[in-house]
Amino acid sequence: MRRSRIKAMLTLPLAALLLVLLNIGVLAARYDGTDPNSTGCANNASTIHSINVTQGTLQLRFSNTCYTAWARFYCHSSGYCQNYEILIERSVSSPDGSAQYYDVVDWPYSTPAGALIYTPQVYDAGSDQSEACYKDDPYGSFQCTAWY
Repeated sequence: MRRSRIKAMLTLPLAALLLVLLNIGVLAARYDGTDPNSTGCANNASTIHSINVTQGTLQLRFSNTCYTAWARFYCHSSGYCQNYEILIERSVSSPDGSAQYYDVVDWPYSTPAGALIYTPQVYDAGSDQSEACYKDDPYGSFQCTAWY
């Protein structure tokens, strides 16, 4: 009888921990492809990496609440920024078992000086990693932040 109680006392906390960990992945996966501002994920987000690019600053943003990442671009050019692309890329694994990326800016596009523009967010927890990328030459290569 005593052994059964001890076993139950050890099993219940482990089961509860497993449910919490599974729930985090399910909840975070529901944010894939969504707007970080409208979901509230941007409210407590921080800039993990930032790089200067031709027309402004590219940031990799991360939410500790939603376990998501997205690219954010700040236009520094006088007048407007144009003909550029930004994207967020997730690699390794994901809740649906695939790599994924979202871009929000495509050719031709212009953003007023001083404006912020951002991509949809992707799940970025556990073994997942994301990077934010920018390019302003359709035949050139992307400039990307470090992975996080």
